[in-house]
Amino acid sequence: MASSALGFKLVDADHHFYQTTTLSRGAYKSRYGVDKYRREELRLMQSMLVENPSRAIIVCGPGVVEATGQTWLAGYAQSHPIIYIMRDAEDIERHLRVWDAETISRLARLSGPTHRTLSNFEFYNLSDPSPTEAVDGHPPGQQSPKSLTLKHLEVDFIEFIYGITQRRRVICRLGAEDMAADAVELVVSPSDIGNSHAPFDNSAANAITRQFWMAKRNLRLPIIFHVQTPAVDSEQLHSTSQAVRDEPNYFELLYHALRLAPEYLSVDIRCDDQRIRDFIAAKGRTKVIGHFFDSAPLSHGWDHPKRREKIRRAEDLGCDLVRLCQEATSVEDNFLAQKFIQDVKASGEHSIPVIAYNTGRLGRTSYFLNTILSPVTHPLLRSMVPECVPTSLVTIQEAQNAIYSSFILDKVYFGIYGANVTQSFSPAMHNASFAFYRMPHEYRIFQYQSLNHLQQLINDPKFNGASITAPFKRDVIPLVDNMSREAQAIGATHPRYWFGIVLGKLQLCMETTQTG
Repeated sequence: MASSALGFKLVDADHHFYQTTTLSRGAYKSRYGVDKYRREELRLMQSMLVENPSRAIIVCGPGVVEATGQTWLAGYAQSHPIIYIMRDAEDIERHLRVWDAETISRLARLSGPTHRTLSNFEFYNLSDPSPTEAVDGHPPGQQSPKSLTLKHLEVDFIEFIYGITQRRRVICRLGAEDMAADAVELVVSPSDIGNSHAPFDNSAANAITRQFWMAKRNLRLPIIFHVQTPAVDSEQLHSTSQAVRDEPNYFELLYHALRLAPEYLSVDIRCDDQRIRDFIAAKGRTKVIGHFFDSAPLSHGWDHPKRREKIRRAEDLGCDLVRLCQEATSVEDNFLAQKFIQDVKASGEHSIPVIAYNTGRLGRTSYFLNTILSPVTHPLLRSMVPECVPTSLVTIQEAQNAIYSSFILDKVYFGIYGANVTQSFSPAMHNASFAFYRMPHEYRIFQYQSLNHLQQLINDPKFNGASITAPFKRDVIPLVDNMSREAQAIGATHPRYWFGIVLGKLQLCMETTQTG
């Protein structure tokens, strides 16, 4: 999968061994003995690394766990990404049909720490349930269910590969369309993985890796990885010795998170400067959110000069975003938080995006007033795992409803424009979505025999977009203000394209649905 996605050569250690010696590993070991087999394996492993310094996917053999092999691979890892791929013992048992799951788990526990030490990224190969339908006997012209078994894995792995190789990332939208979130925050508490004072062990690392990839598989959203830290008195925020207790363990968790290549990762800016700078230097493509929670806010804390200092500190440390929070003590705190954001923007002193909101039941208003990565929850989480969800969090529907009810956003309308569109399914689909997300908008039908009415729609401030369909798909091109790169590349004359009017600007975009 990686080789195909990147266009790199594939070098497999087992295949390389057979090509060079004309024997399988087992046959070679039987003929020449274990010592000679290990020497030959190490020699071939070294040749694989030396002869493939770039544009290659190398699948390592068992020689990497030998002392000499570890040294070579550790050196290789200084300039190349090395991925430790994990899998559930039960799935390995079903695949190999040799050892039982208990034996495989024991071997994984023994080898896991070594593999983790030798690698700088890790991926969890989650197996989908086997298709219940029979492989044979599916209707002609349709794919066998078994042929799609690895599609979810492929999406996960290629997204991961693109992330760690700094390629353009195509973010997959949520599979369960009732979420509509932009990202999901995976919150890890040191107390959830054992004694917060104990070293971060291999078992805890395995559990976090699996949970991360479970979230990726099921949500198909960018992940914000957040490690909770103990609260401290606000007067001691810059004391290196007291800023965040157990800093070594805290950063061990953060460095483990980097191995998973999340899109976002938060770091508590109360921590030691050099630790944070070293961490940010190793972040790769991951965006770092400088996080600060004021556990003991002063009266009118948002007006306090120290709040602006936190933004400056996050910028100086090299963070990509900064997130400032405090528990609201009054409803007024919500408006002070908004005033804080507006003052920061008006000052022009900071270029870093600022996330600022209050927590607690009195702080709910600030959730939907904040415009960048506001925290929301899902109704299912409230009912199924209430102990993990703060009671103050609002759902996306509640937040959307509040935005329109408070007149922050206005009701607008959209539609489909064409000569014969009365049978279009678009209004039913869009209006159902608007209703589900508590948005007061309306999607209408505009059936006309010419484009003469289009300009009238564009001039209406309440009109916010339309799909232009037959017979005007080509005729509308002269009216277009902007065209997507994809539309430009193919000449924008293909009939399977639609035209969207967004905020008065006519734009040509690629069609993504059969009924658009």
